[in-house]
Amino acid sequence: AELMLAQDLAAFHGAEGRTFFDRTIVDAWGMLRAQGPCPADAVVATHRYNAHAFIAPPWREIYVNDAERIQTWPEAIASFEACAEAYEAAGYALVELPRMSAADRAAFVLDQVSTKAFSRTKSPG
Repeated sequence: AELMLAQDLAAFHGAEGRTFFDRTIVDAWGMLRAQGPCPADAVVATHRYNAHAFIAPPWREIYVNDAERIQTWPEAIASFEACAEAYEAAGYALVELPRMSAADRAAFVLDQVSTKAFSRTKSPG
């Protein structure tokens, strides 16, 4: 989780313009804070993304294990719940991605980011 946090910080600082992140500082923070008092609390407070964050809940019908996705189904559920809790604890409003085709999900995301709620960019951190 600490390595993830370092990589996420580098990605945050390297981002220019509108950027979509698959994972963020908040994901790593969620894992670290589960272990007790977390020095990354300040990082999450000072490195802000858009106030709204997309979240993709586990989708049983398409969930498969492969070389990249090694979590079991119960682990995937627990990971999702931990991430959702971390984003909410960090003050983000979650927008759940609907269960639909990849093309339709992309259209949903693009439609959402065109709204006023998504007009704010990340903070300078």
